[in-house]
Amino acid sequence: MSIEVIPKTAVIPIEQYHNRLCEPVVSVGDNVLTGDVIARSSDSAVPPVHASISGAVSEISMRSHPFGHSSKCVVITSDGKDRWVKSTVAQGLQQDILEKGIIESYGLHRLDMDRGADTVILNGTDHRPYVFVDKAIMLEERESVIVGLNLLMEAVGAKHGVIGINASDINLIDAMRHEAVGRDIEIVGLKKEYTRGMSRLLSRDLSRQLKSRFKRAIVSRVPTARAVYQAVELGRPFVESYLSVYGAAETAAVRARIGTSFQEVVGALGGYKGTPRQIVMNSPMTGVAQHTDEVSVIRATYALMIDYEVPIEEPAPCIRCAQCVDVCPVSLLPNMLGLYSRKGKFAECRSYHARACIECGYCSYVCPSKIPLMQLIRHAKENLGAGT
Repeated sequence: MSIEVIPKTAVIPIEQYHNRLCEPVVSVGDNVLTGDVIARSSDSAVPPVHASISGAVSEISMRSHPFGHSSKCVVITSDGKDRWVKSTVAQGLQQDILEKGIIESYGLHRLDMDRGADTVILNGTDHRPYVFVDKAIMLEERESVIVGLNLLMEAVGAKHGVIGINASDINLIDAMRHEAVGRDIEIVGLKKEYTRGMSRLLSRDLSRQLKSRFKRAIVSRVPTARAVYQAVELGRPFVESYLSVYGAAETAAVRARIGTSFQEVVGALGGYKGTPRQIVMNSPMTGVAQHTDEVSVIRATYALMIDYEVPIEEPAPCIRCAQCVDVCPVSLLPNMLGLYSRKGKFAECRSYHARACIECGYCSYVCPSKIPLMQLIRHAKENLGAGT
């Protein structure tokens, strides 16, 4: 069973995914209910930010953001009652999902709502090392996943849904198939591979396995389907992240309200087992190492990994071994992209196709000089306005 964590004080960054800024619509001293909009963008395509607890706005200030920079945050002091705002429904399913603040839970971007899609795929393979949030949700909330997928299909006009699950999880596959009876949703067992996180490859592999070609498939995530279910069926905005925590005194799945500090999340699981050398938000391959555990859970948080033994190594100069080039699944030159990004030459990054990077993290993982290539490429993409 997952553990719910509701903070006494929520520090909510109004930047909930890369390069998408909102402005506060509340002031210090305002009383808010859980689910109230507290920040909104002038861009109507950017989801608003909601209060994750009820209470009083005690501060609006710059705080550390888990992506490694400072961000304006709305600080709410809880009244201890967790009173929810009265549910409202926006006109149209897509607009309702947007207004409830749904973004792609495993990613750093807005939910794909292409109405030209004929298939919606949910990736439930937990392909990242030390991450088990997909399985935890499907074990605990099967109905929310199936109904959430159905709602995503309805929102984009797709007639077919597919959920990919690790083939070794036979009991889970059977349980999900039973839950999906009567719906146009297929449950498919897949061999666990890290590349399952690459949407194009996952779509291709499923198309081959099902012996059918998807004209246009949208790949989403199990936590996203759960969030859509809660938004549409329960009227609850996206104010809670479902994440797996590895390395605390207890390893478990946690339902943490947005704005909960990493320190509080770990504390709910019995605290640290020693002095942590490194705390990583999300996957160890593609996540972000934190300089403090006082940063907050955001909508893009799906895992915390705590390491007590990892050696801290400073990057060395590139030795031109080309290992990063050899492992890149989309045939880029990560060495050149990293070089130009470090120098701030983003036009050159564009010419080397930075936007094509799928941020798998292979290049950083194999680099013998410990150069953070993926992070440098991500930085270039942000400056090119690509997002992820």
